[in-house]
Amino acid sequence: MFFGQRILSLLSRNTSGQPLIPEIDGLRFLALIPVVFYHIWGNFDIYAKGAFLTPEAINGPAGILCVDSGKMGVKLFFIISGFILGLPFARHHILKSNKISLNKYFKRRLVRLEPPYILNLTIIFIILLCLKPEFHFLDEVSHFLASVFYLHNIIYGEQSVINVVAWSLEIEVQFYILVPLLSLVFSIRSTFARRIFLILGILSATAISNYFSGLERFDLSIINFAQYFLVGFLLADLFVDTNGKDFARHYCYDLIMIVAVSGFFALGVVTPYHQLIAPWLGFLIVFSAFRGLLSNWFFTNPWVYTIGGMCYTIYLYHFLIIGFFGHGKLFIANSFWPSFIVTVTFLPLMILLISSIVFVLFERPFMRTDICKLSRQAT
Repeated sequence: MFFGQRILSLLSRNTSGQPLIPEIDGLRFLALIPVVFYHIWGNFDIYAKGAFLTPEAINGPAGILCVDSGKMGVKLFFIISGFILGLPFARHHILKSNKISLNKYFKRRLVRLEPPYILNLTIIFIILLCLKPEFHFLDEVSHFLASVFYLHNIIYGEQSVINVVAWSLEIEVQFYILVPLLSLVFSIRSTFARRIFLILGILSATAISNYFSGLERFDLSIINFAQYFLVGFLLADLFVDTNGKDFARHYCYDLIMIVAVSGFFALGVVTPYHQLIAPWLGFLIVFSAFRGLLSNWFFTNPWVYTIGGMCYTIYLYHFLIIGFFGHGKLFIANSFWPSFIVTVTFLPLMILLISSIVFVLFERPFMRTDICKLSRQAT
C-alpha cells in the first residue's frame, strides 16, 4: 500500500494550486485507451498482413472496433478541453468570480505544453534522420517547423510526418486561442437563452461538419470538430450552475454511462448517422461521470485519474513506443488471436512504463506556474 501511494505521488499531476477535478483526468483515461489501441491495431495490421492476418480478420470485430473507437477517443478529448478551459470563464461571467488574466492564461499554456511538445518532435525527428535513409534533413525540416508552430494541418493538409498524433494538438491550440472570445457566450445573463444558444451552436457545427466532411484541410480543422468543444462549454455551464454543491448520484446514471460509452465508441460501426448523435453521447458520458455512483467511483479511482493525468505524455510518445516494440516480434505461431492478445497486453504495459518515466522527467516539471520565476532566479 505504501509503495503504491509513493508511485501515485510521484506520477500525480501538478495542478499549480488549482483544484483537482479527478473525474476529468478519469475521463482523459477513458479517451486515451481507444486511441492507444487504435494505433496498436494499425501497427499489428501492417506487420501481420504478410504473415497470418486475413481480410476476414482485418474486417472482423477486433479490427473495426479498434479503428472506429480510436477516432472517437480524440473527440472525447475535445469535449474535455471545452469543459476544462471553459470552466474558469464560465465561473467569471456567471458567478462573477475574479476576472481571468489572459496573460496568465496564455503563459500557462505556453510553459505547460510547449517544452514537452518541442522535445518530443525533436527526439522523433532525430530518430527518423538516423533510422530512415529516405528521411532527409533538408526535405523534412519544413515539416518539423510546421509541426512545431502547429501549422502542419493548414500548410500541408495532412497529419504531421514527424508525429502523426500532433494533428489533434494543432486543433487544440486553435481552440486555446479562441476560448477567450468564444467564452463570451457565458456573459449572456439568461440561463435559458445561454444554453439554447450553445445547443444551437452544437447543432449548427454538427451540420457543417457532416456537410463538408471529406474536403481537403477541412477534416483537419477546428471547424470540423467545433461541436465537441461546444459540448464541453455546455457542460461547463451546467457544472457552474451547481455553484460548488455536491452532486446527487444515482445508479441510473451508471446505466446511462454504459449506453453512452457503447454508443459513442461503437455505434459508428453499424450506423452512418453516428456523427449526428456522437456529440450528445459524449455529453452524457461526461455528465454521468459526475452523477453515477459506480461511474464516479471508477473515474475518481486514484490509479485511473493519475494515468489520465499523464495523457499528454502518453499521447505524444505512444506511437513511437508502438513502432519500436511492435515489429512483429510479439507474434505467436503465426496465429491471430494469441498474437493479438499478447500484443495488446505487452505494448500498453511498455507504453505506460516508458511514458511514466518521460512524464516525471519532461512534463511534470513544467506543470508549475512559478517555473518562469524560478528560472529567472537561477540566472
